[in-house]
Amino acid sequence: MAAEVSQTLELERATAAHLPQIRRFLQQVRRRHVDFGAEDLPGLVDRAHFWLAQEGERLVGLLCVQVETRPTTLPPTAPTRGYVRAAAVAHGYSPAPLLAALLQRVEGELRAAGNVPAYQLMAYGSAPWLLAGLLAGDFTQVDSIQFYQLTSLQRRPLPEPPPQVAQLAPAHAEQMADLAVLDAAAFEPLWHFSRQDLLELLMRSRLQVALYQGELAGYSALSSNSEREMQLARLAVHPRFQGQGIGRQLLWDSIAHARQSGCHVLALNTQTSNRRSQDLYRRSGFQAVGTAIPVLVRLVR
Repeated sequence: MAAEVSQTLELERATAAHLPQIRRFLQQVRRRHVDFGAEDLPGLVDRAHFWLAQEGERLVGLLCVQVETRPTTLPPTAPTRGYVRAAAVAHGYSPAPLLAALLQRVEGELRAAGNVPAYQLMAYGSAPWLLAGLLAGDFTQVDSIQFYQLTSLQRRPLPEPPPQVAQLAPAHAEQMADLAVLDAAAFEPLWHFSRQDLLELLMRSRLQVALYQGELAGYSALSSNSEREMQLARLAVHPRFQGQGIGRQLLWDSIAHARQSGCHVLALNTQTSNRRSQDLYRRSGFQAVGTAIPVLVRLVR
């Protein structure tokens, strides 16, 4: 049975001096959640809320929360968002009390900063130990993410294209501010993409915009996961233009491009609460794969 947090456990803020120890720990520990590349670690230690749990000289747990630069398009009443970028717990230690203790230190830093009225911390409970640990730290499940795939694209005949109700065109950098406004209208604050998010998406994806009577009505983002698989990273239609077939047009365009590119599998994910998008994907031949991943949030005031 895993031990409770020991009275000899020391919690301390990570510094650059801890980097070698953190790297070794993340390579060795089995219960780990890491949402960044190795090259990002120094920057997170320097700028994010990165806390360690030490038993003597032994590192036994860590938690990293990164608060985003608040987008101007985030609604004024919405809390500033923060993301659990890393969590890890050594064998023999209970995730629930250890992560809860680390989370208290992160929250203390956030409250001490006093920059905004509230923060909304977000994490994916992709493993049972992580889910249990975050729930013990007063996170609440608000949704879940379901993954879908459209397989055998090279053998699958394309259906008839939907009516061309909108003009589709490649996106340009100067459109990102307007796209961020569209995105804020299409998604709840938890899922909103900022202008910077969209610029990064533009750099790594095929970003298409839908113009309806000269107005930006929607967009799609298609990126490559491998030689055989592509990812529909985003599909959004402004609420004013929903129900007219623009989403179906953007989806068909993405499927056609993936097939023409030699892709065999087109993957995507969406919230299980978004019934409208799930119906659209299922009607287009996508099938749910794997188990839905819980989405957890914690409000810090």
